[in-house]
Amino acid sequence: MQYYKFDDCFKLYQSKQYFKLNTILPNAYIEDAERMMLNALIQNKFNYIKNSTELTKTALEFTQNETVLRELRLVQADNFYKAGAYGKAAEMYRKLLQYHEEKFEPKEIREIKNGILLWESARDVPPQTVEKKGDITLEWIPDKANLKTFISDAGTPFVFDTGANLSVVCESTAAKLNMEIIPAGVEIGAITGGKVRADLAVAKELKFKELTFKNVLFLVFKDEDLYFPSVDYQIHAILGYPAIEGMQDFFIEKTGLFVPEKLEGIQFPPPNLAMDELLPLINVEFENTALPFSFDTGAAKTILFKLFYENYKDKIHLDEAEIKLGGAGGSQTYTGSKIGILPLTIGGQTANLKGIEVLQENTMDKDKYVYGNLGQDYIQQFDSLLISFSNMYVSFQ
Repeated sequence: MQYYKFDDCFKLYQSKQYFKLNTILPNAYIEDAERMMLNALIQNKFNYIKNSTELTKTALEFTQNETVLRELRLVQADNFYKAGAYGKAAEMYRKLLQYHEEKFEPKEIREIKNGILLWESARDVPPQTVEKKGDITLEWIPDKANLKTFISDAGTPFVFDTGANLSVVCESTAAKLNMEIIPAGVEIGAITGGKVRADLAVAKELKFKELTFKNVLFLVFKDEDLYFPSVDYQIHAILGYPAIEGMQDFFIEKTGLFVPEKLEGIQFPPPNLAMDELLPLINVEFENTALPFSFDTGAAKTILFKLFYENYKDKIHLDEAEIKLGGAGGSQTYTGSKIGILPLTIGGQTANLKGIEVLQENTMDKDKYVYGNLGQDYIQQFDSLLISFSNMYVSFQ
C-alpha cells in the first residue's frame, strides 16, 4: 500500500491528476492543515465553489509555501468568476502578479493580464442565472459542420459546445440580439499560434423555450474570425461554459437536448468529470489506466495529444499523418500519426474509435497535461449522454 504525503498529493494536483487525487486524498498521510489546503484546491475542480472559496480564504491566511499560495490564489480567482464576482476575480489576478510575478513564465503572465482585462471589463455585470420551467427538449437542427446546434426563441442558431471556455458570438449576431458590448480587447489564442482580439458582450436574456438564461457573458469575435471558407460555414453563436454548467443536468440525445427540471432516481459513482478553470476534463480509461481528457461536444472527432504519443508510441501501431486543425483565427497543419482502432472506456461504457489522429506536439498550453480531447465520434456511438454538473459525472447509455 502506497502512503501519499503532501508533496505526492500536490504533484498530482499540479499535473492535473484530479481524479486520482480525489480518490487518495481521504486516506493520505498528511496533517489536517495540509488536507484543508488540498481540499480547498480539489473542491474547486469538482465544482464545490462555495466550499472551495471558504477553505481557500482560510488557507491563504496561514500558508507560507509560495508555490501553494500561488495555486490557492489561482483557484480563488477561479472561484470568484464562477460565482459571478468578476471584479474580485480581477483583483485576485492582480495579487498573483503582485506577489508571484517572478515565478510565472512570460506566457503565463500574459494570460493573467488577459484575465485581469476580461474580468475587470465584466465587473459591473450581474451574476448569470438560469431558470427552468418543467422538462425541456431542444431539437437539433441540420448543421453543415455536423455540430450539435439548436435555435433560440429569437431564431438564432447556437452551437452547443462543452469545449467552449466561454460562450461566443459574432459581431453581427450580437447586434441582432441587442447584446451590450463591453470593450475588452482580450487576446484569444488561435490554433495557428497567433492571437485574435475579442470584446465582451452581455445577453440580458436568452430564451430557449422554457429555458431562460440571464446576464450571459459572451466573447465577441469579428464575423470573419468565425467563418470557415473551406466549407462555407459561419458560426453565429456558441453556448459554452459557464452557461452550460448553469443548466446543472442534461441529456444529449440523438434528436436533441433534454433538460429535466429536476434530476431524480439516479445513484452516482465518484466523479468522472472535473473543471480545470473553464475547461471540462473527463476520466477516460485506456488499457486499464485512467487518463484525463478534455471534453468537447463541439469537436467532430476525438484527437490525442503529445502526452498520449509519448506514453504509447512504443506500445501501439501508429501511421504517420498530417493533421489539420481549425478554430477561431484560422487553421494549421501539424505532423502527427493515426491509430487504426482505439478502444476508450468512460463510466464502464466502451467505444471503438477509428482513424484517430495523434499529435506529436502541443498546440495549446492546456494540452500539456491531458491525453486527448474527446469528441462526437465517441458520443455518437451511444443513444444518450447524461452530463451532471450537480454530481460532476458523465454517463453514456
